[in-house]
Amino acid sequence: MGILEKLREKELVKREFVSTGSLVLDYIISGKMDGSGGWPLGSFAEISGDEAAGKTFCALQTVASFQKKFGDEGFIFYDDIEGGINPEFAEKIGVDINATNFICTSMHEDIAIELTKEVFANLAKQVDTSARSKFNELAQSGFASSYTIWECFQRILAICRYPEFEKMRKLFVIDSLANLAGETETDRGFTMVDQGQRAKEVRQGIRAVNSVILSGNLLLVVNHVIYSQTGKSTSSGKGFDFASNVRLQFTKPSPIKEGGKVVGIELHAHCLKTRWAAPFQEAHIELFWEQGVPKYSGLVPKLVELGKLIQRGGWYYLPEGEKAMREKEVLELIEKGGIRLREGNNG
Repeated sequence: MGILEKLREKELVKREFVSTGSLVLDYIISGKMDGSGGWPLGSFAEISGDEAAGKTFCALQTVASFQKKFGDEGFIFYDDIEGGINPEFAEKIGVDINATNFICTSMHEDIAIELTKEVFANLAKQVDTSARSKFNELAQSGFASSYTIWECFQRILAICRYPEFEKMRKLFVIDSLANLAGETETDRGFTMVDQGQRAKEVRQGIRAVNSVILSGNLLLVVNHVIYSQTGKSTSSGKGFDFASNVRLQFTKPSPIKEGGKVVGIELHAHCLKTRWAAPFQEAHIELFWEQGVPKYSGLVPKLVELGKLIQRGGWYYLPEGEKAMREKEVLELIEKGGIRLREGNNG
């Protein structure tokens, strides 16, 4: 039997997906809204947007979904460079902050430092002698949240090459890239920022971890800031645009009020790039402080857009039926399986 015949007999590798925690966001990213979609494992995902637009929330919801799906078979490292995660809110939306396979640099500082020492000591044994001194230095000192772009991406590589983690499914979150310093900034005491050099360092970091992302068991999520004055994201040249498999952008949210009190926000998401669904789709979901995002938030308008529901004023109808339903009744019908959410590769 020739090599081509052998290849034909092999089954194609099936891609695994990690939910964003929202069926509508899953749909605009992966074309699936039945709970099996979301971020593709083995990919590089970029979440960008204005301040307080929902980027960190989306990353935390992904952490919760990853924990739920893979349990002890997965490992999560959350590089909270901004130091802005509220542990109580993280728990409310489903993150198990006490799980042994979840490390957040702002919550588990001592553990993050010890892990950093261990993985860099291991990496130092694998690299050329000329690069060994820097890794040995980091193996001695360690650090919790990353300080420089180089440290951030090299630690991801070091963790992935550590024997205990090599075969595990892994989720890394960088939150956010804007707070990482470039080499010229640190060398010159932050008196000068060379944006060109900074972009070069980011692209180098992406290339460094690209091989471990392509292994298929790593999802790298990077939060990016959009500057209102320029409408552009944190400087990284075109590195992220080309390297990322999925680009999700959030715009300024709208407040949700009950009795004059703000109880949440409505998030507005745009999928700028994806290889698993039609790009440039939008989603609008509700985030409540006390519960996170309801499972079916934003789903009814999306079903109307897709032609699976017909809307007339405040009433909804199935294309083949005449019964009028309010939104609550539609959601109950979805829960019972009365509206099919899966249809080939498109939801």
